[in-house]
Amino acid sequence: MSEVATKADIAEVMTAFEAFKTVVDARDAEYKAKGAADPLLNEQIGKIETTLSGFETANQKLTQELQQAKLKTEAALDALEVKLNRPGQHGDGRELSKKERKARTMTRADDWARGVDAALKTSFRDITDDQRKAIDEAKEQYKALNITDDTGGGYLAPVDFVAEILKTVVLISPVRALARIRTTALKSVHIPKRTALLSATWEGELDTTPPATGLKYGMLEVFNYGLRAIVDITNDQLEDAAFDMAAEIEAEVSEQFAVAEGAAFVSGNGVGKPEGFLTNAATIAAGNVTKTGDATHLTPDSVIAAFHNLKTAYARNAVWVANRQTIGTLRQLKDSVGQYLFMMGLPNGAPNTVLGAPYVEVPDMPAVGAGGYPLAIGDFNRGYSLIDRISMVMLRDPYTQAPSNMVRYLFRKRLGGQVTMPEAIQPVLVSA
Repeated sequence: MSEVATKADIAEVMTAFEAFKTVVDARDAEYKAKGAADPLLNEQIGKIETTLSGFETANQKLTQELQQAKLKTEAALDALEVKLNRPGQHGDGRELSKKERKARTMTRADDWARGVDAALKTSFRDITDDQRKAIDEAKEQYKALNITDDTGGGYLAPVDFVAEILKTVVLISPVRALARIRTTALKSVHIPKRTALLSATWEGELDTTPPATGLKYGMLEVFNYGLRAIVDITNDQLEDAAFDMAAEIEAEVSEQFAVAEGAAFVSGNGVGKPEGFLTNAATIAAGNVTKTGDATHLTPDSVIAAFHNLKTAYARNAVWVANRQTIGTLRQLKDSVGQYLFMMGLPNGAPNTVLGAPYVEVPDMPAVGAGGYPLAIGDFNRGYSLIDRISMVMLRDPYTQAPSNMVRYLFRKRLGGQVTMPEAIQPVLVSA
């Protein structure tokens, strides 16, 4: 489906969602009555889930617009258009211009046509040398030709070359759609932070008010780290490939930098790389985590609890983050009175929501499983800061690998990332 939902799209997704709820309700009823459900119902749920997932592109776009932060590297995988002309040349090796190639082709065609015409009217003895040469060349080219054998004519039957490289999909966590982005010209950024609060006191008419104590401040330091990649390519490949290989390499590296950045946002250990929100000690501290109450599954009660455990100021701008499989699980969860936690917002031009909060698909989030954090909700704009020091730069080195007929491309980028407000992020832990 396109990023813009049409009326037909909206009708289709609503029909699918209603069918989805009907089948899930039937499955849950069988579980309650018999302790097991018909496998065909689970198969139907899977099929409808596939249909609903097809609308996630439009939904994710609406979610990112709501957060007012879009990914800005979408053009990295645009197809490269290549011209595959093989120009003619003069005898001295100089390349013919388009006008000269056309003139030469017209001249040879004219010689051939006039020669054939003269031969039909009189005889081959009366044609000119240029006309005879053109006819002889044509006779040689079409003598016993076939495309099965290359030398017998196959080389003269060109194949259709598609100027596009087939690539598997690369999953990237949209960190820049969530975090607060800051820029710096220095090695690190210092962010002042209040670490403790003062307390106000009640007093009577004649009481003496003591000075307030307890107010404290601290400083967070977010360091920048380097992302690097080195790619060697032969001079022959650069010269002969049907693609702009330098641009292709740059696009590939840019994509992989985004992959590394997204993974660090979730689970980076903070050693030589940014710190992930699921590895920050304060974020996953006992008092800041909601447990599912089930050793292996995600439960409706834990999702509801996580949403309400978040402070109101953070909940106003909160988003859920989960991978695609977990989002599929969220669609099936119902509260104690049978109401679905998932709400379809696409028909109204709004993002789909879980308990009223939109969600963002983050491929680097763990799957649902014992001891994992498959789901989190938070105001990531306040909870996580991403620091840009240097955007991706490329250095072309034709010297180091010259003895091997290679050109070396060196890429680097500097950035940092860290949890700046742990209480703004509420992870869900799969634990009894």
